[in-house]
Amino acid sequence: MKAKSWPTAGLNITEKIIDGVPIQVYADRPLSLREVLRSAVSKAPNKVALIYQNQQLTYRDFGQRIDRVSTALQKLCGVQKGDRVAILFTNTIEFCVCYFAITQIGAVCLPVNYRLSSQEMDYQLKDTGAEVLIFEEIYWDRVQPILGQIPQLKHVFIRGAKIPAGVRNYEDLEGWGQTSFAEAPINEEDLASIMYTSGTTGRPKGAMICHRNLICNAITASYIMNVTPETKQIILTPLFHASALHTQLMSSVIKVGTSVIMKEFKTKESLELMAKEKVTLVIGVPTMYWFWSTHPDFDQYDLSSIEYTISGAAPAAPELIKLLAEKFPRSKFINAGGQTESTSFTFALHPSDALKKLGSIGWAAPCNEIIVVDEKGNEKPLNESGELWFKGPAVCKGYWNNPEGTRETFTNGWLHTGDIGKVDEDGYLYLLDRKKDMIIRGGENIYCIEVENVLYSHPKVLEAAVVGVPDKIFGEQVKAVLVLKPGEVSTEEEIREFCLKHLADYKVPKYVQFVEALPRNPGGKVMKSLLRENSSK
Repeated sequence: MKAKSWPTAGLNITEKIIDGVPIQVYADRPLSLREVLRSAVSKAPNKVALIYQNQQLTYRDFGQRIDRVSTALQKLCGVQKGDRVAILFTNTIEFCVCYFAITQIGAVCLPVNYRLSSQEMDYQLKDTGAEVLIFEEIYWDRVQPILGQIPQLKHVFIRGAKIPAGVRNYEDLEGWGQTSFAEAPINEEDLASIMYTSGTTGRPKGAMICHRNLICNAITASYIMNVTPETKQIILTPLFHASALHTQLMSSVIKVGTSVIMKEFKTKESLELMAKEKVTLVIGVPTMYWFWSTHPDFDQYDLSSIEYTISGAAPAAPELIKLLAEKFPRSKFINAGGQTESTSFTFALHPSDALKKLGSIGWAAPCNEIIVVDEKGNEKPLNESGELWFKGPAVCKGYWNNPEGTRETFTNGWLHTGDIGKVDEDGYLYLLDRKKDMIIRGGENIYCIEVENVLYSHPKVLEAAVVGVPDKIFGEQVKAVLVLKPGEVSTEEEIREFCLKHLADYKVPKYVQFVEALPRNPGGKVMKSLLRENSSK
C-alpha cells in the first residue's frame, strides 16, 4: 500500500529520468551547491547567515571565507573534481565553511562522526581514499595514531592553538589571500558528499549523496517547515548528521535564513540560547525534548518566538507529543524523519494531526513515494505490516565502494529501508518495528552486529548478543549479553572499557549481563526477543 503524500500547492514539480527510472523533482531547483551559495550571497550579502557563540557571519563574509578555502585546497593540495576531502569538527563555523568550500569545487566531502574511535575513522578514511583531512585539535589524540597508517592521506590541517609536527595550520586555508578558485563544471548528479551509516555486516556503508539529493531535500524541508528568510533555526544535533547538515543548514542557505549553531547540546544552555536569539524553528531528537520539558527552570525562559518544533531521528512517543503541546503551546509540532540514504526528510506528520494521529509518522513528503511491501516487493494491503520502501529525488546513488550493498538496498529507484510499517485507511504511515537488527539511542543508529563483532574480539568472550532495551529518555539503550570462555571471569566495567577503545562512546553497552548460555531456536539462531523480554521485566 502507498502512503498518502503531502499537498504540493505552489510547488513546481516535474519529472526526471534517473538511471532509467522516472523521479519527481522540483523544476526550478538550483543545479549545484555552488549555485545555491552564490544565489544566497547575491540576494542578501548583508544578511546574517550564521550565529556561533559571539560571532555573526553575513552571507558575504561566509561566501568569502568559503572561496578562500576552495582556492587554497586547489593551490596547496591540488584538489580536483571528484577528490575526497574529510572534515572532523564539532558544530562550528569552520565545518560549514569547509563543507561548501569542498563541494563548490566539485570535490566530495566526507563529514566524519567525531564520536568515532581511531579504528573507525581509519576505516572511513581508507575506504574513501581521502587525500585531505581537516580537523579540530581536540581530536588529535584519535587522529595522531592513524596518520602513518593511511598512505593516500597527503595533506592534514589542524584547527587549534598547537600545530604538531607534520601537520599544517588550518589558517593556511582560511588565510589564503586569493578567492579565485578554478570553477570545475558541476552536474547535479555529481557526488557532493559521502555520509557513513552503520552497517548490518559490521562495516559502515558510505551513502553517496549528490548535489540533486541535497538540493531537493532542502526544498522539501523548507516547504514542510515553512522556512523563509525570516526563519532563525537552531542547530543542536551534530552537523555530521543528515538532519543538521542536509535539512537544517541547507534549507537555511537555500532560503537565505539564519542558522544559530550550538557547539554541543546542553539542556540549560540550549534553552538560554533559544530565548536569547529568539529562535523560530527547532529540530531535535525526542531525547532533547524530554530534557527540555522536564527541566526545573523551563518556565523561566521566553520561548514564545518558536513557531515550529520538529522531532526527528526516532518517532516521538504520544506521551511526549502531548507534553510538548503544553510546553510549546504557540508552536506547530511536526514528527518527521527519513534515513541517511534518503538524505534526510522523507516523511512528516502535518502539525494539525499531531494530536489526532498519535503514533503516526504522517505522509510522504513532496516528490517522495512510500510503499509497504512484502518479502518479494509486492505492495501490502491497508493496515497490513511490511517493509517500507522510499522513492524520490533525495534517495542517494548507492553505497561507496560497495556494489553488493547497493544491489541489496536499492531497486529501480526504491530504497529498502529495513523498517517495518503500515498504512491506515486514511493513508497515514506508521512505523512498527525494524527489520534490521538495529538500536536507536538518542537519535543515533547502532547496528547490533557492529558491537557484537567488537565483543567477540575480547579474549575472554565466547559468545555475545546485543539488543536494545527500552529507555524513556534515550528511547533505547545498548545491552550486551555475554557467555565467557570456560574459567574466565570479567566485569561490566572491563567490558565497557574494552568497547570504548574500539567503538564510539554511544555504541558502548550501558548494560552488560553474563549468562551461561544464550537462548537459541532449533536452527541455532539467538532468540533476541527473549533477551529483550527478560530485560523489560
